Amino acid sequence: MPRRLSAYARQRIIRLWQQGKTPAFIVRELGQDGIYTTSRTVRRRIFAWTKGEGLEDRRRSGRPSTITKEIAAAYMDSMLEQDDELTASEIHRLIARKFSARIPTSTIRRFLRLKLKWVVVRARTGPMISDNNKTKRLEFAKQCIADKDTFDDVVWTDESSIQLVRHTRSVRVKVGKEKNFKPVPKHAVKVHVWAGISKRGATKICIFDQIMDAMVYVGILKDCLVPFLKEKFPDGHRFMQDNDPKHTSRLAKDYIKEQNVNWWCTPASSADINPIERVWAELKHYIARRIKPLTKADLVNGILRFWSRRMSSAKCKRYIRHTQKVLPKVVAKNGCITGE
Repeated sequence: MPRRLSAYARQRIIRLWQQGKTPAFIVRELGQDGIYTTSRTVRRRIFAWTKGEGLEDRRRSGRPSTITKEIAAAYMDSMLEQDDELTASEIHRLIARKFSARIPTSTIRRFLRLKLKWVVVRARTGPMISDNNKTKRLEFAKQCIADKDTFDDVVWTDESSIQLVRHTRSVRVKVGKEKNFKPVPKHAVKVHVWAGISKRGATKICIFDQIMDAMVYVGILKDCLVPFLKEKFPDGHRFMQDNDPKHTSRLAKDYIKEQNVNWWCTPASSADINPIERVWAELKHYIARRIKPLTKADLVNGILRFWSRRMSSAKCKRYIRHTQKVLPKVVAKNGCITGE
């Protein structure tokens, strides 16, 4: 966009025009002196001269703006601190209502991104936590930190559902060739999995179709957990499971007691503390990125391949060490979910 013309440039335009020069010639002549403008600007300046308006700009009409960049920045920053879901259009309306000033939404978006460093990202979600559970999570985290717990004897367990998905959530597209459509099945095939990890390795993974109830869960503990404990932890262990009703049923409790499984109770709504949740995230990405299954058999074989080839003791240790980094964040957030 050309800069505003100086008084000297305006005088030269009129002088050259009075000599019979065309707007295009005047533009080239000014360019040789380092004054860059357009033929449209030159014609507009000549037209204003012929109307007797002189060389000065017209006085602007309308109500002067009551907002400066500093005021707008402070206002937008404070509003987004209160409500981080505000859109540029909503901010535009709020500014117009409060300051009687209309700032284009494109300007607001650019200003937010470049000056105030507010960018749009995918929201990270987590479970809602009651005040009671926040208190229990906080006490649990403080106790683990005070004890300098390294979780050497803990077996972390959980179950998850794995769908037949053939693409990841993010792709790269070339501007102008945005071919980012990915077909998905209307009713994706899925299977359920249960497993555990520890610093001494991972348990056998159990893949099943049926809905898990207390009876099915006890069968999984019998086939996958108890043999693992006897082999890897003859010197003692702690067994971690969440507070799902199936896990805390009378049938499950009786079996756990009968087999001398040392159930280590952890606070509810604490998926961010359980390192196996990160294993499930890696498994789902592996299935979508590497296996790209077409059938249920492909899906099952992909899960077994991941578990046998990638779940080494070293990887289990890395995931478990991450929990030690999460605990201080639980304390810092007074028991709230950390998003880890």
